[in-house]
Amino acid sequence: MAKAKSTLNAADIKLLKTFLPTREEFEELKFDVSHLPTRDEFYTMMDALMGELKGIREEIAIVVGKSSHHEDRITNLEDDMKIVQTKLATV
Repeated sequence: MAKAKSTLNAADIKLLKTFLPTREEFEELKFDVSHLPTRDEFYTMMDALMGELKGIREEIAIVVGKSSHHEDRITNLEDDMKIVQTKLATV
């Protein structure tokens, strides 16, 4: 049985070594990520965070609506004051 010829040459292997971590680097990486949450914990936290974000966006929409209402009232009051001032000026 003939040995299969490798399609990788020395340059390819050298290039791969620049991208792939060594055993030590891999063990260090495993240690660095050990404090991260599991997938389920992450999605649970993200669900809670997205719920908070949704609530904040709804509150902002309410505040913007109230602000717009107040702006309209202020504009109407300013217009009324101008009318009163012009009438007082003519008296």
